[in-house]
Amino acid sequence: MNNNEVLGSINFGGRTAEDEADNLRRIFVETDQWQKVNTGEIDVIYGAKGSGKSAIYSLLQEQKPLSLRSSRIVVAAENPRGAPAFRDLEMDPPASEKEFVELWKIYLLTVLADIFPRHNIRNEFSYKTASILKDAGLFQPESTLGEKLKAAAAYVKRFFRSFDVGVEVDPVTGTPRASIKPVRPVPAEDKPLSVSPDKLLEMADQALLRSNFEAWICIDRLDVAFEDSIELEANALRALFKVYLDLTARQHIRLKIFLRSDIWRRITDQGFREASHITKTLTIVWSSDQLLNLIMKRLLQSEKLLFGYGVERPTVLADIVLQKKLFYRIFPAQVEIGPKERSTWEWILSRTQDGTGSNAPRELIHLMIAARSIQLQQLDIGQNALQADQLFSSAAIRDALKEVSKVRLEQTIFAEHPRLRPSIAQLEGEKTYQTITTLSRLWGTDESSTVQRVDELVQIGVLERAGKKNTLEYRVPFLYR
Repeated sequence: MNNNEVLGSINFGGRTAEDEADNLRRIFVETDQWQKVNTGEIDVIYGAKGSGKSAIYSLLQEQKPLSLRSSRIVVAAENPRGAPAFRDLEMDPPASEKEFVELWKIYLLTVLADIFPRHNIRNEFSYKTASILKDAGLFQPESTLGEKLKAAAAYVKRFFRSFDVGVEVDPVTGTPRASIKPVRPVPAEDKPLSVSPDKLLEMADQALLRSNFEAWICIDRLDVAFEDSIELEANALRALFKVYLDLTARQHIRLKIFLRSDIWRRITDQGFREASHITKTLTIVWSSDQLLNLIMKRLLQSEKLLFGYGVERPTVLADIVLQKKLFYRIFPAQVEIGPKERSTWEWILSRTQDGTGSNAPRELIHLMIAARSIQLQQLDIGQNALQADQLFSSAAIRDALKEVSKVRLEQTIFAEHPRLRPSIAQLEGEKTYQTITTLSRLWGTDESSTVQRVDELVQIGVLERAGKKNTLEYRVPFLYR
């Protein structure tokens, strides 16, 4: 077996679902969590960055053989690639959470109206829904998501902000009464919706019922859409979940929301009473065997590897024991050599885990991609430390971790939490284990400020708690060392 040729034939794919859309179906790991989403048991999918939310989102968009019922229509309400449709809202966002609720409802209605003619949903309810939206200037067939959102935002701005709805007290009787005061005049040529968005959603639901369809509206990439404004993000997402709860009354319109776990925690930490009513949820968690299967599926795409090791893809993928045996033919037994050191797979999992204790496929795949590149470079210059029929050396795996750590820190942590960058940077060259006292000294902060900052770093996984309550320490995970 020519190690160079076999290694060169391996393709671990892209680190993100967007990067490997064409190959995703062949290498996707159909976990029990995927089955729950696919059968409709779950509406809200939480997960750490890189955990596989977008992979599930992407596969749900496909109408081909994924055991989807023929009556199910899956439609994206956010662009799976490129600029997010909601990014433009940062320039002139809705003025309140309530206004955001109306925006979401109108926007989702325009998304629904677009699927009616595409799927031959033709009945009195579909015609009336589309007609009312069109009269209000909200429906242009085959318009982009960005154009739909822009029209919905402009409508809400024109009509929702034109009146101030409140409560005032009658000066004579002292009785409270609703108060609706014009804030600005509405141009005569502007036509509002003839019925409320809630009534329109009811009509759209009836349109789907009459044609025996169920619409799944999927929303992903919300972390990217509102990444520059935490306040805007909070308003948008609280409003979205309120709309989700309103839609539970509809039988044929289902909202599927894909959201990062840390963002959900941030929203609920600020207070969100409706959170307890959101029950059809799951958080993506990967077991060791599932992650191994994910890597083996990618390795076994190589025909040269199959031939070189004399194995058959279906046979190996059907047996986790065979997958482990083949893994240790391809990889060394240990990265760090010694009787007390971890096995290679355990070492890899421990090194790609952040402080929250989660292993995301993204870092694992990145480690494999980097190790393959390093190993090929070593073979090209005649540096061959491979044993037996192995394809990867301990050195290549160890060196690959440096690149993974650097990219994770710079492209994820620093990019998403720029305010915390100076504090994190000051940890460089310091001891792995720290206390509140040593961190206060390092950062030049008082104890209260230090505790607050440490809590933030623990939440994003840059630090993890260690020790007991009376002797609490904080350590930097291997991933960031």
